[in-house]
Amino acid sequence: MQKMNRRILGSLLCLMLVCMFVLPAGSAEVQAATFADINDDSVWVNQSASGRCTLASAVMLMRRYALLRGDSDWAEITEDAIESVAWPSGGLQWSFDYTTSGGVIQVRHTGLSSNDKRKQELIELLQIHPEGVVLYRSGVHAVLLTDYDAVNDEFYCCDPSQARPKARILLTDSYKVSVSNAAYIWYIASPRVSVSDSYRLSFEVNGGSGGPEEQDFVPGTGSKITDEVPSRTGYTFRGWLDEDEMVLYLPGDTIPEDWTNHELKAQWVVTDAAGWKQSGSRWWYQREDGSYVKNAWIKDHGAWYHFDASGYMQTGWIKADGNWYYLSSSGAMAVSRWIGNYYVKANGAMAVSEWVDNDWYYVDENGLWVPGKTKYTEGWVQTSDGWWYRYGNGSYPKDCWKKIDGAWYHFDAKGYMQTGWIEIGSDWYYLKKSGKMAASEWVGEYYLKADGRMAVSEWVDGGKYYVDEHGRWKP
Repeated sequence: MQKMNRRILGSLLCLMLVCMFVLPAGSAEVQAATFADINDDSVWVNQSASGRCTLASAVMLMRRYALLRGDSDWAEITEDAIESVAWPSGGLQWSFDYTTSGGVIQVRHTGLSSNDKRKQELIELLQIHPEGVVLYRSGVHAVLLTDYDAVNDEFYCCDPSQARPKARILLTDSYKVSVSNAAYIWYIASPRVSVSDSYRLSFEVNGGSGGPEEQDFVPGTGSKITDEVPSRTGYTFRGWLDEDEMVLYLPGDTIPEDWTNHELKAQWVVTDAAGWKQSGSRWWYQREDGSYVKNAWIKDHGAWYHFDASGYMQTGWIKADGNWYYLSSSGAMAVSRWIGNYYVKANGAMAVSEWVDNDWYYVDENGLWVPGKTKYTEGWVQTSDGWWYRYGNGSYPKDCWKKIDGAWYHFDAKGYMQTGWIEIGSDWYYLKKSGKMAASEWVGEYYLKADGRMAVSEWVDGGKYYVDEHGRWKP
């Protein structure tokens, strides 16, 4: 009987798994690809001709969406494939639909907000559209805006221009497109998808109604807790409590980098049931359920406070989570300011071994200001092993492309500038003795195109010469 029950249970589980993978398109959110998958070299395309930047950007947008949805034929999305529905009269349609193995992909168009709100609007759009959006500077150029790096405050894109590498690059390195000058986007209106290395934030409304149920996020990308909040008659919403760490988060707070799947619980305030309490000259904070915060941080009215093991608010220097913090006489954590010869950063942690205060001053491994220390000058540096490029903070690019003074350079895994022939993905590039990438020119019997890639099996140099499958000129 037990064996029979196991067989039945196994059959049911198999049936459930089958159902999970044969749901019709749009019936459930799918996580079929990782962040690395949708940024693979095979996803990117260059526009086939001048003036087709919006079409090429739409191809990359739809490929990334199809990958995330699990479509097996995502690579078949090309300019030629979608042209009849997306480009019927010499320009990208405001709205169009295209069908793949996973179902219909709906592409729609809209305008962006005014300049002062545009950056935040794009950040929020990318949080719900991991496939990206086509960013268009009217009459000039379009790129695929791929993601936002909150740590370095940088947008990334893929520029379909033939003068740019087929790669994820900084938006600032694109051809004449920026957050400030682009006023329109195309986006996917089909059911939401998410990357498989994302996690889910769940919300327990704790007696309330409405508000968010779930939110997807990718750790370390600066995702924010949703601004949507629940409501409850006779109560005021106070924030979201992380019951594991006993930290209160507010809508719009940055999601910590170490979170995976996580749950937050709504906190409510009833008259005199929760909030600050005073005992003699000391303060403590009571929660709605009558308990109080201890050995933890809490955020109140935009400021962070820390409470000791007995639950009393602390002041002065404290060490928590491996960092030093300074709490003022009011208990509020000091941020972005000097405390004597020590500097506390925007997150409140005392700075150590780094440049601070707009990179004007340096503090040592103990956090103490080092008078007279000189900041690095950004530029080229030569050692016995070769050339490398140093940023102002002393760091350097490695295993990547970098545009410097209008020319493209590639740096190896150790950060040294490369020369000669290099293979990246399935493409060959030639870097001159100066390190500059060769483009639109011959190197011996091989021709490098405008984006630096070696031409293969095609006519080049204005259609005058043909190179074979190995890239060699065929007289």
